[in-house]
Amino acid sequence: MLLLRHGQSEWNAVRRWQGTADPPLTALGRRQARATADVLQRLDVSFTGVWASDLQRAENQQTLIKALVEQKLKPLNAPRLLKAGSQIMRYIQTDLSWQQTVELFNIFRLVTPSEIHSMTVPVSDASSGGIYYSALVESEFHNRLSRMYDFLEGRVRIDCPVTVLNGSGQAGVARLAAERLSEAGFNQVQSDNAEEYDHTRTSIEYHGDTRMAAERVREALGCGRINSAEGDTQEESVTVTLGSDFAEDQ
Repeated sequence: MLLLRHGQSEWNAVRRWQGTADPPLTALGRRQARATADVLQRLDVSFTGVWASDLQRAENQQTLIKALVEQKLKPLNAPRLLKAGSQIMRYIQTDLSWQQTVELFNIFRLVTPSEIHSMTVPVSDASSGGIYYSALVESEFHNRLSRMYDFLEGRVRIDCPVTVLNGSGQAGVARLAAERLSEAGFNQVQSDNAEEYDHTRTSIEYHGDTRMAAERVREALGCGRINSAEGDTQEESVTVTLGSDFAEDQ
């Protein structure tokens, strides 16, 4: 297990308690993150799982960690892992046999970062008798837990807002696409014109944990290249920019 702390934040620099606040990294903090990446790249190790905060001060580490997740098991490490595995299983309470655990591990190796759903437990800052602590925000926690179950069971969040932009220049296609999405179960769909009309391919950009909704959009429209809008601050939503590939099929 490798534990990484985020680089220096602006509040760290002034020795201010930050709790669940989200100050950005300082220039030193960003250099620390890059230095950590350089060290890890030189180590002869591979990683099978990653757990990370989604706060801004950990953003650089998340970028690094996503790259690490994409690593596959190195053949040279396999004998050592197999030798240690049976010993490790003696200290883990599970109904899985060692062989089943190996099979499960092989499945995990096929998982890509885009297929991993993460959830941060929502908390708020609180204090009692001069002691600061984080208190669970129960209503939001149950909401996020429900969305996690939706993800695990393959259900699409139909309440996800979808914006359809006409990037082909052909009149009426945005309205037609919006109607198709409404028929597919999306109840928050709006249409508008894109800034430019020279799009040849339809793009579907999703914000937040809405990958499954983006896939349902592509299924309903019959085309579209799905992309993740990483690093933005928009709320969970999907933006569709229609290209000539959609317009020509109508």
